[in-house]
Amino acid sequence: MEVLKLYIHVNGCEKVESECATVQMISFDGRCDGDYFRGEILPGGVDTQIYYKDQPSKLSARYLVQGIDHTGRGCRIFIENNGIMYDGETITRPVIYTDSIALKWMETASMHGTLTVVEGQPVITIYTDKNKNSGKGGKGSAT
Repeated sequence: MEVLKLYIHVNGCEKVESECATVQMISFDGRCDGDYFRGEILPGGVDTQIYYKDQPSKLSARYLVQGIDHTGRGCRIFIENNGIMYDGETITRPVIYTDSIALKWMETASMHGTLTVVEGQPVITIYTDKNKNSGKGGKGSAT
């Protein structure tokens, strides 16, 4: 089940290259839409991407989103999105914390995310692995 869709606006990128890896730190903001929440990605989001020469690449993004939950109440969501990039595909395991009572279930739901590019803009889609009412899944991290 789709939970959140985040439209990313890249603000800048810093890079360092070593013999074994290239590291990029990408700053961003943007917006978030979905049935459960609508809002803005606050300035200060950073996606750290590590491209290894001999293994799959990793990413770790952290950001705050502020807006309105599906009950009409203002709230914030913190997202830590860790993942692996391999053969042109990016799969993530988001961890979410929120001050919204209506969205608290996201803190214990097992989630995964995908990264696509739509009209040149990165789009992150976060899904729950189970129906939100079917029990409590654990938060995972990418392996």
